[in-house]
Amino acid sequence: MASLVEPCVNMLNAIGGGIDGTILDRLALGPAEFSAGMYDMTSTVHAVAVKPVAATVASIVFTLELARASVRADGDRELGVRIIGTVLLKCALVLLFAQHAGLILQGIDGITSTIVKAMSGVLSNASGAESQLLGDQMRTAIEDAGVVGQAGLMTLVLIPFFVSQIAGVVLLAVVYMRFMQIYMLSCFASLPVVFMASDHTRSMGVGYLRRYGQASFQAITLTVGVVLYRAFIGEALTLGGYVEGSDLWQYVISNFGMLMLGAIMLGCLVMVSSATAKAVFGE
Repeated sequence: MASLVEPCVNMLNAIGGGIDGTILDRLALGPAEFSAGMYDMTSTVHAVAVKPVAATVASIVFTLELARASVRADGDRELGVRIIGTVLLKCALVLLFAQHAGLILQGIDGITSTIVKAMSGVLSNASGAESQLLGDQMRTAIEDAGVVGQAGLMTLVLIPFFVSQIAGVVLLAVVYMRFMQIYMLSCFASLPVVFMASDHTRSMGVGYLRRYGQASFQAITLTVGVVLYRAFIGEALTLGGYVEGSDLWQYVISNFGMLMLGAIMLGCLVMVSSATAKAVFGE
């Protein structure tokens, strides 16, 4: 019968490691780096379909603002000049902002990528990051347990392993959906911005920027969650974990709940990161 040492070691390492490092690499990418084809498509949709509509909406909003300003300044020439000048300056700034909305979004993405890369460095340099994973620590004991013991160990860790793998897939799906949301928001970049020229519709533009910032910032909260998760797993299962020479079965059974907790925490990481991003942006 073939040895089950490597499957047992790999399963324990997967639970202790928790998350594939490529997920962090994807979080550090900007929309243009993640998928050049989709980014070019969003730019084309924005330029061809959305910008003409935004220009029409801008002309209507600017006209209404000028009409409202003229009513306020009726009968007072000096006040009228100041109010009209202020409105024209505001409209010019909003128009400039709308024309370069894509650059503003790129700036937000650039800030996010910089912070995520810095957080990834924190993860790689964190205390215990270079320590052996749980499966590697227990390799000798697993080898000594024999095929029967290895089969029993695999059975015990099978549920935490599958839960952690499912949570990892969910986390990866959230990363992809985050980019999809960013691409969809980028298609309409200039349209909500032109509404900022009016006091009555300014909340639409502010809400759009807040939502885009939240979607971009979620990469940071996910990275922070990964760092905290690795620290928790490292402290609970690695740094204070298995001691060579100890009873293998007793260790695994006594720490079964911790293995499950780690896997469940990985799944909850997605919800917590999303809630944190919303809280940061006041939602």
